[in-house]
Amino acid sequence: MTGAVITVGDELVQGLVLDTNAPYLEEKLLGLGFQPRLSMSVRDSREDICQALGLATMKARVVIVCGGLGPTEDDVTREAIAHFCGAPLEFHQGAWQWVQDRLASRGRAATTDHKRQALFPRGATLFPNREGTAWGFAMNYEDRWIVVLPGVPRELKALVEVEVVPFLKDRFPQATPQKLRLLKTFGLKESEVNTLLKDLLKEHPSSIGLMIKDYGEVHIRLCGLPKEVEALATQARRRLGDHIYGEDEDTLEGVVGSLLKDKGLTISTAESCTGGMLAHAITNVPGSSDYFLGGFVTYTNELKHRLLGVPWEILNRYTAVSSETARSMVKGLVERTGTDVGISVTGIAGPTGDTPEKPIGLVYIGYRFPQSTEVAEYRFQADRLGVKTLAVKTALDHLRRALAKGG
Repeated sequence: MTGAVITVGDELVQGLVLDTNAPYLEEKLLGLGFQPRLSMSVRDSREDICQALGLATMKARVVIVCGGLGPTEDDVTREAIAHFCGAPLEFHQGAWQWVQDRLASRGRAATTDHKRQALFPRGATLFPNREGTAWGFAMNYEDRWIVVLPGVPRELKALVEVEVVPFLKDRFPQATPQKLRLLKTFGLKESEVNTLLKDLLKEHPSSIGLMIKDYGEVHIRLCGLPKEVEALATQARRRLGDHIYGEDEDTLEGVVGSLLKDKGLTISTAESCTGGMLAHAITNVPGSSDYFLGGFVTYTNELKHRLLGVPWEILNRYTAVSSETARSMVKGLVERTGTDVGISVTGIAGPTGDTPEKPIGLVYIGYRFPQSTEVAEYRFQADRLGVKTLAVKTALDHLRRALAKGG
């Protein structure tokens, strides 16, 4: 069984909005037993939508289209579906009443433009939208099903769970559910991951693939029958070892937080070039107050000295960007906060401030553990935001590995 996803919207094609619907729908299709064969974004154009449908229906038994069901002139998806399927649009009084009631509950009055949302191709199966005014619908086309949904993620997801999943299960009871799993690594280049998994990638090209994510992460995407996915995951874990920091919805900061909580440890941060990004990442995790006590952003030498106690002798002799300063920062940090673990970050994010001896991307990170202190030097090749982000992720990953080993 195969599936396809078409997302509609000029803003998607132009890159103005990140498409979060397509990955969600592809995962849902897999869970229902439909291997995604095609995923594309098209403009708010009847011609483009019809061309996309022509290609998608050649490759898939189920095609999910989302977006373009609003009340405005550029919302042309329903017209495109009707044209493609050769079914005239018909007015649905129940849907129109729903639109009026929904708008009235928000203190708004329906206009003649809103009547567009009560038009559906003849023969469509309708999906009432309990979260908004744009109902979804499904059309049977040459033994294929075209499912059409609103583009608002909250509304789309509610319709998928309540209406679409049961609908497709009823019509394709023989479909075998597929499983999707992500293994997430940090610190390896894509070519290095490829080398470690080369034979698996060759032997199972439709079940395993690599995805480069932002700033140092490579994800391994596994899909297929549950037993096959688990077998591939076991082999991948064995080869990649602790380069894998998590799976599926895991984040580096979330994994680190779990380790700190499990070990009953507290943490604090002292940041210079990252400007608070490390503390921000750590506190992105719900419940982080259980282990994160606080942090300092000491951007100037004056504050490094006054708040963290870094001696002027160190700052003047070695400069702020040095292993000596990072070590002194993390020492003063833990003395002042009393945490079990501390991290300090100092470096040159660019695009200015570098010297021949200390180039852009040079970062020192200090780590203070209950039994030891260490400082690591890194040289990141990236723009300003990239250097800061890589510093934060590298600090978290180093901490993760140390805590996993009992550090």
